[in-house]
Amino acid sequence: CITNPLESLLCKPSHTDLTFCLCYLPPPITLNTFNNFTSFLTSTTTSTPNIIILGDFNIPYNNTSNSHTTELTQLLADLSLQQHINTPTHQAGNTLDLLLAPQNSPLSIS
Repeated sequence: CITNPLESLLCKPSHTDLTFCLCYLPPPITLNTFNNFTSFLTSTTTSTPNIIILGDFNIPYNNTSNSHTTELTQLLADLSLQQHINTPTHQAGNTLDLLLAPQNSPLSIS
């Protein structure tokens, strides 16, 4: 029985104060998976202010009628994170792969 299917990898290069977090949320996204992801993201962003989070979230971020998208959008707002991918990343036209950074980050992401 897998209780937390979230996969993540944190990497902090020694020459910078940035931390990179790679995430994978395997489908289907259940309430338990999303709650674990929320806890992980909250604790990680609280303890690591200069973080870039990227990965396959398997949540159609461009589909605002999807309940997981609504919850994720609210979570990112609560944590002051900005999503930077504005084009589909999946063959079905959804944006499942995301790049997140703090809203007040001095980073230029393009």
